[in-house]
Amino acid sequence: MKPVRPSDPAEPHDDGHPSCDPAEPAAGPGQDVFTDDDLRPSPEQRRALWRAGMDRAATMVAVTAAGIWAGLVVSAQFCLSPAVDASLPQNLGDAVRGAAALRADSWALGCAATLLGAEVLRTLLRLRQPLGALSRIRRLGGVLAAAAAAYVSLILTPKISLLLASGVVRSADAAGGDLGALVGRADTVRLGTLGLLALGIVLHIATLQPRAQTEPDDELEAVAPMPPGPRHRPIP
Repeated sequence: MKPVRPSDPAEPHDDGHPSCDPAEPAAGPGQDVFTDDDLRPSPEQRRALWRAGMDRAATMVAVTAAGIWAGLVVSAQFCLSPAVDASLPQNLGDAVRGAAALRADSWALGCAATLLGAEVLRTLLRLRQPLGALSRIRRLGGVLAAAAAAYVSLILTPKISLLLASGVVRSADAAGGDLGALVGRADTVRLGTLGLLALGIVLHIATLQPRAQTEPDDELEAVAPMPPGPRHRPIP
């Protein structure tokens, strides 16, 4: 048989199998060669990476929506309302506040829908994982905040706008008292929503799914076979 050098391709035998160089022993146990496929992440690791990335994206969307929504509440309750009450007459100030409330409530509904969508996505990504207490509180707070936004935007604000369009102002009479009660109730619900949004931002960040580990940690101990020979030396 013609010897085959390491650089030469293997010549097939008559039976179709490639010949081996007798000078090169076959790879035994512990002498296997790693390939690129061995270093690539497994399908389970790739799925874990995908879920972690989608969870982070949903968290970013939820935190952004909650932040915009909270900013609207703060600007309307603590910036616009005091300035309008201090600089405009009561009838004109109520009209300005009503128009601003209509615009802010439409944004609040959009933020609430976005927040609920991100919450649904995070729930679907963790269907097979145990549900912690922080996640339960976060989801309940998101649902309550969205319900509060719908209550103010779809019930209270249309009633306030209808009374303002009729020329009613906040006063001591019956119609003015109803307008004042509706405005006060809407302000109270918005302030409660602000607390839920702040809590939701903190809980979204606290329940963020950790990044999946695709490479072994260098600090972990590797299990290797013991060297040959006696394991214990005799005590002299």
